[in-house]
Amino acid sequence: MRASVRGSSGPTTGSSDTRATNDKGGEGPGMPLAVLDAVPTPIVWVTPPATVAYANRAARAWLGEGGFGPGVSLRNAWPDLATLLDHAMGGVSVAQRIRGPSARGNGSVRVHVEPCPGPEGGAGCVVSVRIEEGGPADPVVGPACAWDSSGRCEAAENAERLRDVAEAAQEWFWETGPDHRFTWFLCSEILPDDGIRPWRALGMDRAALFDTERESPERIESLQADLDAHRPFRDLTYWMRRLDGEGEARLLRSSGKPRFDARGRFLGYRGAATDITREAEVEARARRAETRLMDALNNMADGFVLWDAEDRLVLWNRAYETLLPELAPVLREGATFDDIIARVVDGRAVVDTGTPGSPVVRVRGPAALEACRAHHGRAKGTLEMCDESGRWLVISERRTHDDQVLTTISDMTWRKRMETELARSEAGLRAFHAITTHPGLRLIERLEEVLALGMSQFGLPNGVIARREGTRPEILAAQGPAFAGIGPPHLPPAHQSYCVEVLRRDGPLAIPDAAVDETWCHHPAWTVLGRRAYLGIPVTQGHERVGTLAFFGSDAHPAAFSDAEIQLLRLMAQWVGGEIARHEAERAQDEALEQALVANRSKTEFLANMSHELRTPLNAILGFSEVMAEEIMGPLGSARYRDYARGIHDSGAHLLSIINDILDVSKIEAGQMVLGEERVALGPLIDSALRLVSGRAAEGGVRLNAGPRDGLVRGDGRRLKQVLLNVLSNAVKFTPEGGWVDVEVMRPGPGADLDIVIKDTGIGMSAEDIAIALKPFGQIDSGLARRHEGTGLGLPLARALTEMHGGRLLIASEPGEGTEVRVRLPAGRIEAGSEPLQGHPAPLAAPSSPPVPQRRARTDP
Repeated sequence: MRASVRGSSGPTTGSSDTRATNDKGGEGPGMPLAVLDAVPTPIVWVTPPATVAYANRAARAWLGEGGFGPGVSLRNAWPDLATLLDHAMGGVSVAQRIRGPSARGNGSVRVHVEPCPGPEGGAGCVVSVRIEEGGPADPVVGPACAWDSSGRCEAAENAERLRDVAEAAQEWFWETGPDHRFTWFLCSEILPDDGIRPWRALGMDRAALFDTERESPERIESLQADLDAHRPFRDLTYWMRRLDGEGEARLLRSSGKPRFDARGRFLGYRGAATDITREAEVEARARRAETRLMDALNNMADGFVLWDAEDRLVLWNRAYETLLPELAPVLREGATFDDIIARVVDGRAVVDTGTPGSPVVRVRGPAALEACRAHHGRAKGTLEMCDESGRWLVISERRTHDDQVLTTISDMTWRKRMETELARSEAGLRAFHAITTHPGLRLIERLEEVLALGMSQFGLPNGVIARREGTRPEILAAQGPAFAGIGPPHLPPAHQSYCVEVLRRDGPLAIPDAAVDETWCHHPAWTVLGRRAYLGIPVTQGHERVGTLAFFGSDAHPAAFSDAEIQLLRLMAQWVGGEIARHEAERAQDEALEQALVANRSKTEFLANMSHELRTPLNAILGFSEVMAEEIMGPLGSARYRDYARGIHDSGAHLLSIINDILDVSKIEAGQMVLGEERVALGPLIDSALRLVSGRAAEGGVRLNAGPRDGLVRGDGRRLKQVLLNVLSNAVKFTPEGGWVDVEVMRPGPGADLDIVIKDTGIGMSAEDIAIALKPFGQIDSGLARRHEGTGLGLPLARALTEMHGGRLLIASEPGEGTEVRVRLPAGRIEAGSEPLQGHPAPLAAPSSPPVPQRRARTDP
């Protein structure tokens, strides 16, 4: 890339409209020829080897048409210019004072020779002459000429340096004349496609370059006033219009210095300019990005701070100012971390959670300041702060790759309150569970404990559980000073309390402060009873509201009741309702049981008292009927009388047996029966029982079989015989003709229980029938069509007597398959050396049936 020099000293009037063009389509030498003709400075366009291609009007007037006419060789016409032309043809700009052409005498002039392509391409140059005739032909220090340390002029070398600077800096070097018209430019030949071609401004006034759409008339007037006052300017920015009429205006930054001659006459300005449009666009985009960034940061709910590597404040957002208003006096760019954090920790407790695995530390004062410094140095983890009002802040920090620190600060008061409330709620639930599952507390004690827990959880000093009872609710349990010294267990009338309002609701009634609540500020509960804060809920049983659970106080509650508190209240009300219903059901059950026990005792006492009254006449009937049947006092005179007497005796004996069974059952239920403990041999006992039922077995055609029956036990022989008789009687009674009944004693081995097994081939029973048969007075075969007589006391009495011996009565049966009954006595009742034999029951010899009395035919007298 090469630097290009364009020059002029201002236009004068002229008529030429022609343009000289080069192979790149540019206008040579940089401006329309009509403009060059108007310039008062002699300008000559030279092509190789040194031939004049064009000379403007001022040049032709200076040397005449022949001196600078087209085709003239400047080497011949102006020999002192030859060396400078060689430099320019080689691409080097040169400015130097030399002797003028011989046609003008020996006076010196200052010339500027700049490279410029010829009309056919290739090398070329433009010569501009500053007419300052007179004086020696010494080198002139200018934009492209300098003296070295030996005093030698190195014009070509310094021109190359200046061009390199222009190319590297992308700046233009310019000059203007006394009328502020541009006369000279030095700039890079290769400019951006959308950039300004500065040489198009040659001969133009600076004021004509301003973009009037972007620059106000007042500013243009102010700038022009500075130029007219010949004041130097630096880094002046203004919008320049496009001279080619295409594209957008460009933003320029320019610096200039006024020039004066030896006599103080103003010669114009010399300076440099740069197209900063792209730079301004980048800065504008950066500003827009910064604005968007700051808008985003300022819209954050969290505070944001950026510290540089020296721990000085770079930027912060509005939330940071809002969260920490005490920083207003010191909050400025460049403030140190120590200045800021000292005010932050003042009056606050610091909780350093550190990094994972490190202990949590809570400190104040100097220790808090040191904790903050250490945390800032780590730039890891979080730091929490709490002030005296209970406001919590959490600080998080992170270090960037360039050693800056990003700090965010958040208000976590709400989260801390939620955590505290959750912890209180969990503690309350645990305490509530402990109360409701405590096995050693009575109902009233549990209710009072629940009230105490609610008072603590809800922050209200009084609690009450009341049942709806007419116009005045009945107190079930109460806690708090409002109930101290209260007389009857009643609350104030319902219309004066919130109870009526609660009972109308399905959910809770929460009043943090009745004094400021328009709904409740005139309610008697506040105006009469002074209950300012209230939290209550209906207690239900099923779908019925039966009472209220309420907490209240005379002072306002500090805040609205939380969801967790409401949920705990609901849980308490559900438990209270269920517990009261369960307690009432248990109380009703206890009352019914007590009534049943009273009735049973009355029955037992009646039967026990009636035993003498019933047995006394029966004994007389049995005795006299037996005397008459045996004719002990003499003949009755008729055989029928003996039969009648035996019938009376048998019926009385049966009735006495029934009475005895009923009395035995009653004694057992009343706990009045006492066993007569003795050593009992099972063999004789079983044989005796078999003999007693053998007569009936023979009548029914039932065979009795006896197996091994040896054994010695400790018990009540009479009651054990009664058990065997009751079971055997049932077996014989319900076994059809041709069946059999087996009896044997079994014991699997030493230490085992002993079983007396009675097995028959009778009609059998289902599981449901067995349950009925074991109930007192239970009748399987019931109704008017009963085929078997009985009271239904045989098996229940047998089981009760067996259980009094510590044993069990076991029954296994299937309809149509017979029945097996085991009278199982515990091993503790078996006497030593008693080992029953194992075998099969053998048939008994059919006992002789007692003579059946024959009824005599009744004869009429």
